Amino acid sequence: MLKISSIHALLAICLLFGTTNAFPAQKVLSWIFNSSTDVTRCLASNGVPFATPSTPNWIDIYIPFNLRLIFEPAVVTIPETDKQVSKSITCAAAAGLKVQAKGGGHSYASYSNIGENGGLVISLEKFSEILVDQSKVIRQPHL
Repeated sequence: MLKISSIHALLAICLLFGTTNAFPAQKVLSWIFNSSTDVTRCLASNGVPFATPSTPNWIDIYIPFNLRLIFEPAVVTIPETDKQVSKSITCAAAAGLKVQAKGGGHSYASYSNIGENGGLVISLEKFSEILVDQSKVIRQPHL
C-alpha cells in the first residue's frame, strides 16, 4: 500500500499537469478508495469546510468574475489550513472530480471555476499571507 506522502506527491504531479483526473492518479486512487466515494461525505469526514448547490449562499460562493462564461462546480471547498487543501484534493481525486484552485476568480475564461460545469473548486479566500523560508530561496544573479 502507498504511504500518504506518496499519494500527496502523486496528486501534486497531476495538478501540475492541470487535473487530478489524469490516468496514473485515478488508477492509484481507485485502489485506495472506492470509486463511488461521495465527495461531500469525504470532505465532511475530513473536517473540510465546503459548499454545494444546496448551500443557501451558493451563488455568492461560486459566481465567477466573468459573467459571460458561468460554469458551476459540483462543490467548493473553503479550507483554512494546508491540510484541508490536501484533503480537498484527495477527496476530489477519489470521486473522479477535476480540481481548480481559486484566488480572486478573475480568469477571463472562468478557469477559476474549472472552465466547465462540475468539478471541485478550492477557494483560497481564507488564506491571507504567504510565508517564505528565505533559506530555501534560490537566488538568481541580477542581469
